[in-house]
Amino acid sequence: MAALSGYASASIEDVVNPSQTDRVAPVSLLLRRARSSEYLNPPERLELTRSQLARLEDLVAMRNAAVHGLGFQLPAHPRQAAKSAAGVIKHLILDHPAFEVAGFVLFLSLIGRELTLLGTELDANGSGNTP
Repeated sequence: MAALSGYASASIEDVVNPSQTDRVAPVSLLLRRARSSEYLNPPERLELTRSQLARLEDLVAMRNAAVHGLGFQLPAHPRQAAKSAAGVIKHLILDHPAFEVAGFVLFLSLIGRELTLLGTELDANGSGNTP
């Protein structure tokens, strides 16, 4: 929860309403924390290659430009960027969560299902430069 809100004094109210952008840490900060031995130990700690990190940064930049009505270009490999993002979500939420999962069984099941469907779709439609 502290990682989501960006503050060590985080409370559940900080993450209940995602529209409160001042209470959600930037993705770059969250990825830095997830990769740092200061915050997480293996297996929870996220291991990313430089190319995976670059794909995620491209995806976030594209999302931000689209949300704010700015022009943008698709990353060089949009499917690979989506696969990298799905892999990070799977690692942090399903494979090695750093939180007690007991209260989130239904949500985790639904997230797992969506990630499986997304992965199948990304694999079925190739790995080229088309969206």
